[in-house]
This record gives sequence, C-alpha cells and structure tokens, in this order.
Amino acid sequence: MEPVFVNMYAFAEVFSQPNSSLPSLGLFCPGDTRPVNFWEGTWTEDQDRRYAQYQAEWNKRPVLRHIEGKKARLLTIAPVQRSTAIQVHRLSAQD
Repeated sequence: MEPVFVNMYAFAEVFSQPNSSLPSLGLFCPGDTRPVNFWEGTWTEDQDRRYAQYQAEWNKRPVLRHIEGKKARLLTIAPVQRSTAIQVHRLSAQD
C-alpha cells in the first residue's frame, strides 16, 4: 500500500481516482478554521469554502474508527496535538 497525501487543495484530484488506485484507509483530523489567537489571522471565503468541500468529501466515506478529541487548529504552525480527534475512513473497496 502506498501512502497518499490528501489536503484541501488536492482532494478532488485524489478522490476522483478509481478505487483500485487509492489506499485502503485514510486518516482525517477534522479541523476548525476559526482563529484561537489574534496573530493566527483568518482564512479567505474561498479557503473556508474549499475546507468545507474537503471535509464533506471525507464525510462521504465510511468511518471505521473515530478517536474522540478536539478539532485540529488549522491556523496554527504548531504540530497536531495528542488531543486532536482522528477519523479512520475506508477509501477503497480493496482490502
């Protein structure tokens, strides 16, 4: 199985591939586009729209496991925190 990086700029291209070319599983950390600190800035309307589409595309896929946690802080340069929620999705029918 080859890992594939999926983000809000490449999801349409990746998810439009035939199921047989996708890895079996995908990890998704739902995020929050609202800034927590004043210095984090804000996203443009286009970025918010893209992220909503990206999240909706993940939500179409079966969730095999949901690890409870907080939404990822998308506007920070900090790494993903241990307390971040993780969803394991089935991406393809291939096992």
